Amino acid sequence: MLIPAEVDLKLITKAKAFPISYSWSRLEGRPVTDNFDRALKAEVRDALWMLTRQWQLGEFEGDDAGSPVTAKICTSTV
Repeated sequence: MLIPAEVDLKLITKAKAFPISYSWSRLEGRPVTDNFDRALKAEVRDALWMLTRQWQLGEFEGDDAGSPVTAKICTSTV
């Protein structure tokens, strides 16, 4: 691809109604401790709130999408 030595801004901006610029930024948290034992336990502070959210989102309606399975076991002792 050839890059022109001079760029005519009027010609470039005439093709578009306005110049477009994109920018992304990412926010990352930093832990204040090296011990993650408490965080990894995933403690439930308010079990009633968790049950209420499951009820509000319809998770208690259930959907038995399993398949019927038949199993046979044959054992013998000597």
